Amino acid sequence: MASEYRTPLKRIRHFGSAHHGVEHFIAQKASALALLVLVPLFLVSFVLKAEAGADALRAWLGSPAGALIALAFFGAACFHMRVGVAVIVEDYVESKALRYLCLLANSFFVIALWAATSFSILYLAFRG
Repeated sequence: MASEYRTPLKRIRHFGSAHHGVEHFIAQKASALALLVLVPLFLVSFVLKAEAGADALRAWLGSPAGALIALAFFGAACFHMRVGVAVIVEDYVESKALRYLCLLANSFFVIALWAATSFSILYLAFRG
């Protein structure tokens, strides 16, 4: 009965901004700008070397320039994915415990993916 006398402002208190969306927005836009340059650079280089054969592709990924392009591309892509999934989880998962579990799983998955790709690229770069 007392809830009938609440003002509209009182009903919506604590449902507003969490004051941390700007960080995600800027991180997402910055990584998107980096990927805007890195995706075409990586794909064109990759396709051109792949057409020449597996040995040429391995040699390109083993070169400092190829390894740097691949590391930058996969690093930016993993970061972009982590921030994007975190925003979705924070917006749509209601339960706090499940939200923290999903955010933790997202971070661990992205770190494992980044570590695996980085290890593979560095392995090719240093061992050929």
